[in-house]
Amino acid sequence: MPVWGDVPKSVSRHFPSPPEQVAFDSDEEFEEARGGWQERIGRPLAFAMARHHAAVPKYLYSISPNGGVVFAPEARARFVSTIFEAMSSSDTWGDFRRAMPADEYEKLMRESFDDVEEVRPDDGDEFESLQLLGVGDGDYPPWLQAEMANIVSPRVLQQFGKYTVTTINGGYWHIPPENLEPACEALRALGYAVEDGDPLIFH
Repeated sequence: MPVWGDVPKSVSRHFPSPPEQVAFDSDEEFEEARGGWQERIGRPLAFAMARHHAAVPKYLYSISPNGGVVFAPEARARFVSTIFEAMSSSDTWGDFRRAMPADEYEKLMRESFDDVEEVRPDDGDEFESLQLLGVGDGDYPPWLQAEMANIVSPRVLQQFGKYTVTTINGGYWHIPPENLEPACEALRALGYAVEDGDPLIFH
């Protein structure tokens, strides 16, 4: 049976709360009431939690090089991490092509070379990430910290972060590391699953 304190509000509001010991005259009465509560709602609650975990989005978190917390949907975090890993591990353009998601690689080649009438590098050419559009300006890979404004609850951002404007790349919500745990709890209370994104690379 799930621990009641770990049940998000979106699920717990459909069930009666567990009995509290202060409401009973003896330990025996409390244990009997708690056992009856567990028997009545244990299976329905477990079923509801299984459906909840299957349906709600999962956020992964990391700490950006600028010191702020980054929350990102799991699929988006994994996608961006694949790009960072491809850029850091590739010696040749062929290595990079094989390490990248195919659609994203083709998009990059088109924007970085075809659209500006430049010849695409050969697979055997030495890989140089600065040849990719946006890398030199910090606009690529995608900056997930800035994307939080569109995907994280405004209430959570305002309670635990501060909107910060950079001179080059625009604004983002800066959540200091000391607010990581309470921000995670606030997101879980809203019904989201939240997990550490390590060892993925995204920021």
